[in-house]
Amino acid sequence: MNEWAFRLFVISFVVTAHIVTFLQIQESSATMGLPLHWQSQSMILLGISSLFSILIIFIRKPIARWTLATLVILVIALIGLPAGHYLVQQLALFLSLILVTCSFVSVGCSISISAIAIFIVIVLKHPLSAWGVLVPAPDVNSAIVFSLIIVVSTVLFNILSYFQKRLLSIRQFRESVEDVSQRLIQANLRLQEYAALSGETAITSERKRLARDLHDTTAYTLSNLVMMMEAGIVLAKDGNSKLNRMLIQARNFALDGLMEARQFVEALRRSQLTRVNGLRAVFQLVKTFEKATKIETTLHLGDAPWSFGDAENIIIYRLVQEGMTNALRHGNAKSITISLNKEKGGLRVNIQDDGVGFVELKEGYGITGMRERIEQLGGSLQVMGKPQAGTLVSAWLPIVGNHAN
Repeated sequence: MNEWAFRLFVISFVVTAHIVTFLQIQESSATMGLPLHWQSQSMILLGISSLFSILIIFIRKPIARWTLATLVILVIALIGLPAGHYLVQQLALFLSLILVTCSFVSVGCSISISAIAIFIVIVLKHPLSAWGVLVPAPDVNSAIVFSLIIVVSTVLFNILSYFQKRLLSIRQFRESVEDVSQRLIQANLRLQEYAALSGETAITSERKRLARDLHDTTAYTLSNLVMMMEAGIVLAKDGNSKLNRMLIQARNFALDGLMEARQFVEALRRSQLTRVNGLRAVFQLVKTFEKATKIETTLHLGDAPWSFGDAENIIIYRLVQEGMTNALRHGNAKSITISLNKEKGGLRVNIQDDGVGFVELKEGYGITGMRERIEQLGGSLQVMGKPQAGTLVSAWLPIVGNHAN
């Protein structure tokens, strides 16, 4: 039972106890010959008692709770005064107050109220006079039964309150653990993504370094060698024809080597790895997610192209990332299936999970932003689900040009 359900239970108990007491007052007033105006006075006192008892449930300050509990005790004493030997009236009210105090004040407060209730019964062993009517004292057996009920109820209510507080603390602990777990998973995902990107950045930096070294050393040396051979060819033009031919051949070899070196340098500069690169990036993302969350994640690539286009690459990457994260965070999914296939000149991306689903979709910023970006490219996004039947995120994006082949 959660906190609000338990509070509702206690409030229902309080209201029921006061209704029962009111009916008993009406019955006893007629038989004991008490004035009629006592019924209206008792209704006012019962209203005050029920109001103060319910306020104890919602007020946080201990001093205010103790004060209200004391006032309720005085009101209960006034209500039960004319009844004398008829202890059932006070019994229901004291039981409701004990349940409230042991649940929302303290064990000591409930025990104190139990002791006060028994003390009042002992005092009432002497006959009392109310509005000129002699009210007989309760007999010994009634007083003993009343006291036993109060004591046993106090013990049972305190046990009930103890277990309820334990359940609430366990629930809160579980929620905090789940929240921390979610944070750790997200941090793990970001860390692994950062590690993968760091590796790519390191490779890119190494490629750039190799390109600079090749340009500054090999290409520079070959360029100087070609220039020297050109000069040698000019000097040997009128002399040894065999030397001239060898120099021309060596120059041609050097020129070929220089061209290849320049092409290699250019290729190294062009082949810098990007953050998001089509199916390769999606595949790495899925494997990283599966490793971090232990959620079985299946990727079907179908006939999807290797790359989708610069803008499309980023959107599809973020769509898969958002879909898997939502399945983990909101759907409590155990498995996720992702499929990419060509459809009507574009690409269909489906992300299906086996989580809790939903009754009514409340889109967050992630899905809303993704929908807007997809629609800007002429695509569409649907999110479908049923309670306890999982969620399907389905998107279609137009893929044109070389990327569609």
